[in-house]
Amino acid sequence: MNIQILKPIELVDAYTCMIPTTLIYYLFTMNCTTVAVNLYCLSRAIYHLYNAFCDNIFIEQQIYKASVITSYLSLFIIGYQWEYKFNIIEILFYIMSILFTLQSRPLEFEHHRQRIHLYTVLGVLKSTYYMSEINNFVYMGSLFFASFSALHYVDGFTDDFNKSKVNLYVLPAYYGLLWSVKNNILSNS
Repeated sequence: MNIQILKPIELVDAYTCMIPTTLIYYLFTMNCTTVAVNLYCLSRAIYHLYNAFCDNIFIEQQIYKASVITSYLSLFIIGYQWEYKFNIIEILFYIMSILFTLQSRPLEFEHHRQRIHLYTVLGVLKSTYYMSEINNFVYMGSLFFASFSALHYVDGFTDDFNKSKVNLYVLPAYYGLLWSVKNNILSNS
């Protein structure tokens, strides 16, 4: 069996997707948010690993959809970590987002991908809003790095390492989120 790497840069992208899990392992205790971030990072890494070794657009699109749905579930879990209760509006929003993602073809139609990105941004803003109650400076810094990485991703610079750079740019936002959750848990104990 001969395994051929079709897109070596995707291996680098998969590796940089997993950097937040290392950060979590060494710096934070296990809670709902760390599990959510790990699930999201793992799903993105699987997507990039598939792209590195295979070139089937149908399967790639299904893995992409699974990754997006995992991100919605992760954002829902993060929101739950802050409130420790379920919000019916939030549940309906994520159900709508998941249903749209399932019926869409984001790798074929740009407007489908844009709508998925909009749902993701709304989910991020909702699930991380409570960070501002812990430390406004950390919240604004996290939003800055998340926005910077999102804009860098959307602009789609022609650099081969674009996705890897985006994964690295968003690291401070992950750290700010995890630090805020850790301090919220400590203050509520």
